[in-house]
Amino acid sequence: MVENCIASLQLLARLLKHATLVGNMELKQRATLLQERVAEVGQRVASPPLRPTLTGGVPGSSSASGNALAGVLSATARDEAEEIGQNVLMEFGVAEAFGKGPRAAIRALANAGDLGLDVVSVLDRANEIQKVESVRKSLAQVASALRAWHAFACGLLLYEDDRSLPPRSDTDAERFLAIHKNARTGCNYLSSIEFACVLKKLSTDWVTPSLKLAKTGARKLTIRRLGNALSVEVMLNDTLVARMVAMARAIEWVAGPIFILMGYKFLMRMVNECIPLEFGEPDELTELPANRHSAVFVLKSTLFVRLRSRKHRPSGSLLECRCECLNRPAMRDGCVVHTFLEYQKVYKDISGQQNIVGHTLFSVGQVTSSALRRSLVRILTLLEVPAASRFTWKQFRASRATQLARDGVPLADIMKLGEWKSRAVARYLDEEVLDARRVIELVTNESEEENEELCGLLLRCGDGSSVLLRCVAAMGGELAAKGGCGLL
Repeated sequence: MVENCIASLQLLARLLKHATLVGNMELKQRATLLQERVAEVGQRVASPPLRPTLTGGVPGSSSASGNALAGVLSATARDEAEEIGQNVLMEFGVAEAFGKGPRAAIRALANAGDLGLDVVSVLDRANEIQKVESVRKSLAQVASALRAWHAFACGLLLYEDDRSLPPRSDTDAERFLAIHKNARTGCNYLSSIEFACVLKKLSTDWVTPSLKLAKTGARKLTIRRLGNALSVEVMLNDTLVARMVAMARAIEWVAGPIFILMGYKFLMRMVNECIPLEFGEPDELTELPANRHSAVFVLKSTLFVRLRSRKHRPSGSLLECRCECLNRPAMRDGCVVHTFLEYQKVYKDISGQQNIVGHTLFSVGQVTSSALRRSLVRILTLLEVPAASRFTWKQFRASRATQLARDGVPLADIMKLGEWKSRAVARYLDEEVLDARRVIELVTNESEEENEELCGLLLRCGDGSSVLLRCVAAMGGELAAKGGCGLL
């Protein structure tokens, strides 16, 4: 079809050129332009444009290189692939049609196909970009998992370098799981490998009941092996947080007090939610501008945090905390509202700007997550807190939930404050108070087997557990306690 079109254009160009013999300059100019267009179309047919590739590989292949796939699975690579795709569509005049409805897009793609665009390939790559977007925030972890699997499969199981995906069998995947000291890491890596296989339309026959059984056993083995080590991790409480805030002021860490208080009071996931926080204004209470991560502002003695998205809440979330020192001046140093207002004033002085809406809160001083963590470890060390060097971001969310439970806050309220997706928080209740180690596990990795594990926990508790009885009641009839040590 394209060849016939070119032949017709060439014939028309020759006819127009012949017409110039009579001295018609307008026809001569048209003939020249038409010949140039014919040459351009012919070049496109001979050398099709570069495809907007993302993950590479041969379409329709039954295998792929995990290492090669890891090398291109990044947010930067995804953005570059999308940009290349957009440029190709713009070159063929298709991009604008995409905003005019499906029929206009179909017509534009058909015309672009006549001019040499590999339409099917472009659509396949666009679909691939859509799938990668589903794990955009976890691309670094996916890439790390693929590199680890590739090294394991090729180095120990003698896979071919360009055929390390998919795993040949569930047995090979189970062997890979066995090398991880922490089963959570191993299970997350296997999930990333499964995602890569789905992305490249490779076989997932290796995901079997046998592998699921191995993952369940590995999790339990990790808890038994690491239980004692986990139990000595740093657990924050209201008193320790107050001391940390005071120490941050003593060592003149400008952003320290508000960083500590916001992470703790709002039960935040520190890396994705707290560290990128931005200054806002009351007009952003209900809606954020398109390019904004969040908005933090004070309105009527209440600190509001508007997040564009949050885990389990893709449409966004609004958090709030009222002033705690009203008529109680002694509590002012630990009041998150007044601490924010003080920091906002200091930030304006340091930056030399009065309009700081959209500025990142913690762009003064330490700006990376690792630098912020080192500052917190330093504070804990100065306070002579045991195991200070083992402090991780998990402790903020886990410790706050634990403190709330110790203060007698109902389970339903804890779930609402932390915006947990399910009632999985219930299974971390022990006989008297929340088990800190188990809360850490909850807030970082909610389990698929939550009800099963809660049953096991209840069976081990015996009689006299008022906390557990409240837990069962809060679960709305999903579980029932009978005789204190049995379940129906």
